[in-house]
Amino acid sequence: SLTATAGSIGSLADSLDLSVNTITKAAAKRGVYLTNNKATLVSSATATNGAIVLSTPFAVTVNQMQANGTGGSVTIAATNLVVGPVAMPTPLLKTSGVANLTSVTGVVSLENGGLIVAAGGITLKPIGAINWVVNTNPTGPGSPGEVITAVNATGTKATISLPSNTTLILPSVLPAVTVPINFRGTNLIINGSSIASTTAIGLQLLAGASGSVISGVTFTGFRGTGVSLIGTQNTAISNIVVNGGSTGIAVSGTLTGSSVRGSTFNNNSTGISLVSAVGITVGGTLAGQANTINGAITVGVFASGFCNNSSVVKTVFVNVPTAKKYNVTGSRYLRVIQ
Repeated sequence: SLTATAGSIGSLADSLDLSVNTITKAAAKRGVYLTNNKATLVSSATATNGAIVLSTPFAVTVNQMQANGTGGSVTIAATNLVVGPVAMPTPLLKTSGVANLTSVTGVVSLENGGLIVAAGGITLKPIGAINWVVNTNPTGPGSPGEVITAVNATGTKATISLPSNTTLILPSVLPAVTVPINFRGTNLIINGSSIASTTAIGLQLLAGASGSVISGVTFTGFRGTGVSLIGTQNTAISNIVVNGGSTGIAVSGTLTGSSVRGSTFNNNSTGISLVSAVGITVGGTLAGQANTINGAITVGVFASGFCNNSSVVKTVFVNVPTAKKYNVTGSRYLRVIQ
């Protein structure tokens, strides 16, 4: 336990080398500056005012780290950073300034509901992304809804690590996503049958989520739309399944560079809907790129409005009468290749 009632622990010029692998508690009025030559577990580090600076050539795991006063900031240099070694209290890295993680050379991962809250923003290495680990709880820290809420709050690109070979039963609709995410599943089902709303959406991505990747997830039981893109550019949707509901996937707005490929839409009222959707490719000519619409109740593919530079390519229809395959007469400039 290290405490400085006035001044700081260590200094920027001559940091304190602990030569141990656990920091149980480090508290200071003006700042905490630490170097460590071993993997580090930080149970608690607090700077009432000033910065927390931690540098190690190994990995860092943080339970509680806070620099919330005047001149507050957190800077960490390490191979990997994990916020969340234990679930109680909720793991937290918080600062009134910037969380500078540009010198974390590997993965920044948030586990057990861990959070990074930085009023001045989070900086990562180039093309870096925070890895958020989702648990199977319907609510609370680490649940899908709380993770997406926290991801949106950071304003930073994120990888959302989903549990495999399981079903997540949602008690309420997930927040719309407003930052780029990598959302990939393996035998994962997201079930919305407990949500009464007839407009419930499985996953909605807004313009701020441009650059996202969504893959390998089954959405079932949502009475509204499985997946919705609104002005989400350069986003790749692939190998998803949507069972039931009013619409399998709905896209609208400027979607330049986005695509929907290799996905299956089962027993929706409308399989695929494009409304004034510009610049998106739905399907493709290469192996595995075609989308499958199975048993559409009203129509397989619906389109309306100006759909400049958008294409619907090689859709496979199963148990859909010819008269119900397409309703695109209300659209303009949409290219349909069958």
